[in-house]
Amino acid sequence: MRDEIRARVQFEARPFALEKPDGPANDVIVCRNVLIYLDREACDEAIRLFSARLKAGGYLLLGPSDVLAASVTPLTMVRLSHDVAYRK
Repeated sequence: MRDEIRARVQFEARPFALEKPDGPANDVIVCRNVLIYLDREACDEAIRLFSARLKAGGYLLLGPSDVLAASVTPLTMVRLSHDVAYRK
């Protein structure tokens, strides 16, 4: 990533299990290859949390194996050139 872009982006690794739905909103949330390890209830709760924490127009990026785990979501699936994302 170019330095001028990196300077405008805040990267954080956060344990989503400790997050609250009413926390600060994000433009992008990346959660790759995690949801497949959760049971259905925990997966649904994670998706609800991610949805609540996205800004309008924000993107949730999941791993290829997480797409089926996130099949029930209030977000809209968007096809990218080599992947899929979910948009609020």
